[in-house]
Amino acid sequence: MEILEQYNLRFIRRPLIVHHGKTIVKKQAVHDEEDEYWGYFLNRYTDPDDIDAITTTIDGIIKGICHAEYTANIYLDLIYIEYTDTALLFQTRDDVLIQEVPFEEAREILLLWKSFIMAPLPLSTPTHKKTFQMPVTTRFEDDNRKQISIPEEASLYHYKVYEENGTILKREEYEGHKLLNVFYYLQDHETEQDAIETIGKDYAGIDGFAVVKTKILNGYTKEINRFYTADGIDDEFCITALFDQNNCMIYEQEESYFMGVHDIETRKYYVEDAKKIFEFVYKSSGELLLMKGFEAPFVAENNGSITVSEIELFFPDFLSQHPYYKNAEIIP
Repeated sequence: MEILEQYNLRFIRRPLIVHHGKTIVKKQAVHDEEDEYWGYFLNRYTDPDDIDAITTTIDGIIKGICHAEYTANIYLDLIYIEYTDTALLFQTRDDVLIQEVPFEEAREILLLWKSFIMAPLPLSTPTHKKTFQMPVTTRFEDDNRKQISIPEEASLYHYKVYEENGTILKREEYEGHKLLNVFYYLQDHETEQDAIETIGKDYAGIDGFAVVKTKILNGYTKEINRFYTADGIDDEFCITALFDQNNCMIYEQEESYFMGVHDIETRKYYVEDAKKIFEFVYKSSGELLLMKGFEAPFVAENNGSITVSEIELFFPDFLSQHPYYKNAEIIP
């Protein structure tokens, strides 16, 4: 398995969807690299015959039976793989080289992946036995996490919150009667795979969900929301939020990964009387970029925002009195 370690590649079994009480376990390749080319490639080749076709082509080129220049390359949605006389070239669809993998190494990885796919799943008992059963209480919240008596008070957009002994178990996000998303709060005794399995049992057919980890920091509540597709695959999207003592969000950072590109968007909110007054937007480097508001001097022509130099003009003492908003650091 040294070849897998060399490429930071892992093969895992993940419980994903439940249909009529049955858990489906999916075998998945996880490539712990920014560009994730091996994982993207292998997860689209789960038929042993398709893997055999690739290794047979590699063997034919090595033995001189066929020539690389006459061999059909492999085209996927985001990348393509080109055969040379000695290696596989992983490239973007814009012809940018991602990695050159020698035939012997590529062949070894493909055969390990085939063996993993064909191996029978071990018999095991579920590790997650806790389900949402009484005594569990429910309540409704609006988009600002303020309790409402009925969903209609939030213009049909609302959350249904499930709690047990004061601990949040999950939040269901609704628009009218349509369930949009589920936020599952991970408990100390659970793993993310436990959460994925439980959501599969309770929400077969949902479009996607998030697993939430919480932590108390200096009186503030930090939540890390990692999003998954309907079949339990990491969606490469994460939201980190910080809430003050009044349960108002004052910090929000969105992170996404796509083909090796790591994108970060950070915002902070200045709150008075549980209402957002100002929004601050930051560069990926953490420097303050813009300030947004809802009244003058914030105008629609500028997308409701002013620049850093304009902040000093219109609000000369604000940043000195509230240094938390000078940069993208999460903790006040």
